[in-house]
Amino acid sequence: MIMKSKGVVTAIGGYLCHTAIITRELGIPCVTNIGIDRLNELK
Repeated sequence: MIMKSKGVVTAIGGYLCHTAIITRELGIPCVTNIGIDRLNELK
């Protein structure tokens, strides 16, 4: 799923979380730790 994404947003985590590391290696933009409320607003 991440391989086909143009970007990733996570509610929790930081620059060393698994998602951030993988997306960095793949060259995909990633925003982490925006919180559950903000993530629900994006939906």
